Amino acid sequence: MGQTPDINKSSSVSIRYAREEDYKDILSIGEDLVKVLLPEEEFNIQKIRLLFDKALENKDYTCIVLVDKDRIKGFVLGTLAEHLFHIKPICMCTAIYVFPEYRRYGLEMIRSFEAWARYKNAEMVFISTFSGISPESMGKVLGK
Repeated sequence: MGQTPDINKSSSVSIRYAREEDYKDILSIGEDLVKVLLPEEEFNIQKIRLLFDKALENKDYTCIVLVDKDRIKGFVLGTLAEHLFHIKPICMCTAIYVFPEYRRYGLEMIRSFEAWARYKNAEMVFISTFSGISPESMGKVLGK
Protein backbone atom coordinates (compact mmCIF):
# COMPACT_ATOMS: atom_id res chain seq x y z
CA MET A 1 0.00 0.00 0.00
CA GLY A 2 2.93 2.31 0.35
CA GLN A 3 3.85 4.74 3.04
CA THR A 4 2.16 7.93 4.14
CA PRO A 5 3.68 10.40 6.56
CA ASP A 6 2.15 10.89 9.97
CA ILE A 7 -0.30 13.77 9.84
CA ASN A 8 0.03 14.84 13.46
CA LYS A 9 3.55 14.38 14.81
CA SER A 10 3.00 16.50 17.90
CA SER A 11 0.84 13.86 19.60
CA SER A 12 0.54 10.09 19.75
CA VAL A 13 -2.09 10.19 16.96
CA SER A 14 -1.11 9.43 13.36
CA ILE A 15 -2.75 8.49 10.07
CA ARG A 16 -1.01 5.87 7.94
CA TYR A 17 -1.56 2.93 5.64
CA ALA A 18 -2.64 -0.26 7.41
CA ARG A 19 -0.22 -3.03 8.26
CA GLU A 20 -0.83 -6.75 8.79
CA GLU A 21 -0.74 -6.34 12.56
CA ASP A 22 -3.68 -3.88 12.39
CA TYR A 23 -6.08 -6.60 11.29
CA LYS A 24 -7.41 -7.61 14.72
CA ASP A 25 -8.28 -4.02 15.68
CA ILE A 26 -10.02 -3.41 12.35
CA LEU A 27 -11.94 -6.69 12.67
CA SER A 28 -13.11 -5.77 16.18
CA ILE A 29 -14.24 -2.30 15.07
CA GLY A 30 -16.06 -3.77 12.05
CA GLU A 31 -17.84 -6.33 14.18
CA ASP A 32 -19.00 -3.64 16.62
CA LEU A 33 -20.21 -1.50 13.70
CA VAL A 34 -22.34 -4.28 12.27
CA LYS A 35 -23.89 -4.96 15.69
CA VAL A 36 -24.85 -1.28 16.08
CA LEU A 37 -25.72 -0.25 12.51
CA LEU A 38 -27.10 -3.51 11.12
CA PRO A 39 -28.24 -5.53 14.14
CA GLU A 40 -30.30 -7.93 12.01
CA GLU A 41 -27.28 -8.84 9.87
CA GLU A 42 -24.60 -11.41 10.66
CA PHE A 43 -21.01 -10.15 10.73
CA ASN A 44 -18.93 -11.90 8.06
CA ILE A 45 -15.37 -12.30 9.34
CA GLN A 46 -14.14 -13.85 6.08
CA LYS A 47 -15.42 -10.93 4.03
CA ILE A 48 -13.64 -8.25 6.04
CA ARG A 49 -10.48 -10.37 6.08
CA LEU A 50 -10.64 -10.61 2.28
CA LEU A 51 -11.08 -6.83 1.97
CA PHE A 52 -8.20 -6.22 4.37
CA ASP A 53 -5.92 -8.69 2.55
CA LYS A 54 -6.73 -7.01 -0.76
CA ALA A 55 -5.85 -3.65 0.77
CA LEU A 56 -2.50 -5.07 1.90
CA GLU A 57 -1.65 -6.87 -1.34
CA ASN A 58 -3.48 -5.20 -4.22
CA LYS A 59 -2.47 -1.81 -5.57
CA ASP A 60 -6.13 -1.05 -6.38
CA TYR A 61 -7.25 -1.28 -2.73
CA THR A 62 -6.23 0.70 0.33
CA CYS A 63 -6.79 0.77 4.05
CA ILE A 64 -5.86 3.95 5.89
CA VAL A 65 -5.87 3.86 9.67
CA LEU A 66 -5.98 6.37 12.50
CA VAL A 67 -3.65 5.21 15.26
CA ASP A 68 -3.22 6.39 18.84
CA LYS A 69 -0.64 4.69 21.05
CA ASP A 70 -0.42 1.71 18.68
CA ARG A 71 -4.20 1.11 18.70
CA ILE A 72 -6.49 1.61 15.71
CA LYS A 73 -9.06 4.32 16.43
CA GLY A 74 -10.51 4.57 12.93
CA PHE A 75 -10.10 3.32 9.38
CA VAL A 76 -11.00 3.95 5.75
CA LEU A 77 -11.19 1.01 3.31
CA GLY A 78 -11.35 1.86 -0.38
CA THR A 79 -10.89 0.58 -3.88
CA LEU A 80 -10.03 1.81 -7.35
CA ALA A 81 -12.27 0.87 -10.29
CA GLU A 82 -13.04 1.94 -13.84
CA HIS A 83 -15.89 4.36 -14.35
CA LEU A 84 -18.98 2.76 -15.91
CA PHE A 85 -19.07 5.06 -18.91
CA HIS A 86 -15.39 5.67 -19.67
CA ILE A 87 -11.97 4.28 -18.79
CA LYS A 88 -10.88 6.89 -16.26
CA PRO A 89 -10.45 5.41 -12.77
CA ILE A 90 -12.64 6.28 -9.79
CA CYS A 91 -12.12 5.57 -6.09
CA MET A 92 -14.83 4.24 -3.84
CA CYS A 93 -14.75 4.30 -0.06
CA THR A 94 -16.21 0.95 0.97
CA ALA A 95 -16.02 1.51 4.73
CA ILE A 96 -15.15 4.31 7.12
CA TYR A 97 -15.37 4.57 10.86
CA VAL A 98 -13.74 6.75 13.49
CA PHE A 99 -14.27 6.32 17.24
CA PRO A 100 -16.37 9.23 18.57
CA GLU A 101 -13.55 10.69 20.69
CA TYR A 102 -11.28 10.79 17.57
CA ARG A 103 -13.73 12.21 15.06
CA ARG A 104 -11.87 15.50 14.92
CA TYR A 105 -9.47 13.52 12.69
CA GLY A 106 -12.23 12.22 10.37
CA LEU A 107 -11.77 14.91 7.75
CA GLU A 108 -8.01 14.33 7.73
CA MET A 109 -8.68 10.63 7.10
CA ILE A 110 -10.94 11.48 4.15
CA ARG A 111 -8.24 13.82 2.82
CA SER A 112 -5.70 11.00 3.12
CA PHE A 113 -8.04 8.77 1.11
CA GLU A 114 -8.47 11.54 -1.48
CA ALA A 115 -4.67 11.88 -1.67
CA TRP A 116 -4.43 8.14 -2.44
CA ALA A 117 -7.12 8.61 -5.12
CA ARG A 118 -5.14 11.46 -6.70
CA TYR A 119 -2.01 9.30 -6.62
CA LYS A 120 -4.02 6.66 -8.51
CA ASN A 121 -5.16 9.33 -11.03
CA ALA A 122 -8.79 8.83 -10.07
CA GLU A 123 -11.21 11.30 -11.59
CA MET A 124 -13.80 10.97 -8.80
CA VAL A 125 -14.01 9.80 -5.20
CA PHE A 126 -17.23 8.23 -3.93
CA ILE A 127 -18.12 7.96 -0.25
CA SER A 128 -21.40 6.35 0.69
CA THR A 129 -23.26 5.60 3.90
CA PHE A 130 -25.48 2.80 5.16
CA SER A 131 -29.16 3.15 4.40
CA GLY A 132 -30.83 5.27 7.04
CA ILE A 133 -27.74 7.23 8.05
CA SER A 134 -28.39 10.92 7.61
CA PRO A 135 -25.93 13.52 6.29
CA GLU A 136 -25.92 14.92 9.81
CA SER A 137 -24.76 11.57 11.18
CA MET A 138 -22.03 11.37 8.56
CA GLY A 139 -20.92 14.84 9.61
CA LYS A 140 -20.51 13.53 13.15
CA VAL A 141 -18.21 10.76 11.85
CA LEU A 142 -16.09 13.45 10.22
CA GLY A 143 -15.95 15.57 13.35
CA LYS A 144 -18.23 18.36 12.15
